[in-house]
Amino acid sequence: MNHPRYDAEARLAEIAAATVFSIMSGLLIWPPGAVYWTDVANALGDGITLTLVSTLAVVLGAWFARTSAFALVHIFVGGVIAYGLGMAAIAVLLHPTSPAHLVWYGALLACLLGGAAIYRSVAWLGQRRGATAPEGTL
Repeated sequence: MNHPRYDAEARLAEIAAATVFSIMSGLLIWPPGAVYWTDVANALGDGITLTLVSTLAVVLGAWFARTSAFALVHIFVGGVIAYGLGMAAIAVLLHPTSPAHLVWYGALLACLLGGAAIYRSVAWLGQRRGATAPEGTL
């Protein structure tokens, strides 16, 4: 990833892996047509349930960024491709009556990508703090 020459084959492989990960995460967190979170929402309330779901997506995104070490832009592109494929599959297979799935899965994708970005930012700051400053600087 930090190499000056990052070949197209490696980029495509990272994007494909990020696409698969994003699709699987969406199916795991919010399976179309079989949303098990409704039982949790009935017990705890909508606000707490949405907080749990979004936190899970953020944690999954951070975990994927940490374990894969893919370029953040490749995770983003893979996520956007997964979103498009997923929304097309839902439209064709489930014929939804409202566009709510577009919003919910978009929010899940934002949380997933946000988790990856947060992890990368924290890792970057940790590297900066661990580096010694040149002599004569603050």
